[in-house]
Amino acid sequence: MDMGSFGLEILKILSPVLLAALTAATTKFAELIRARIQNEYLRGLLLRLDDAVLTAVKNLEQSTVEQIKVASADGKITDAEKQQIRAAALAAVKSNLGAKGRAEVVRILGLADEGMDGLLSSKIEAAVHDMRRSEPTPVASARGATPVSAAAA
Repeated sequence: MDMGSFGLEILKILSPVLLAALTAATTKFAELIRARIQNEYLRGLLLRLDDAVLTAVKNLEQSTVEQIKVASADGKITDAEKQQIRAAALAAVKSNLGAKGRAEVVRILGLADEGMDGLLSSKIEAAVHDMRRSEPTPVASARGATPVSAAAA
């Protein structure tokens, strides 16, 4: 038996194993690509959700909250007004997302309608909290300091 026929026999024996390994590697690569696409889609969906919440909160802060504070005698918002503002923020976020966007969030995250409202409410509260933290303190504002310089002082 010469070297060429020996190599051919080994190739005949190993070809099914090599083909199976190539098929397994291709399948795994396709799964990785599919997972990456799903992760990127979810990331984009969550970014759009955060943007819708932040837009609604900023809009309400500039329009509704400031008007209520100015109209009240002590410049504070009552609990009933807070509830109205929360409801308006939730409605604004739902409007910003649209029916397709809400359906997509529910589908991707596996939420029920109550879960969607809870998620949106939590995100709204977080956005309000972040906005309050970024506002300058009254003492710092009186001195003309920015939030960064007030934190450094």
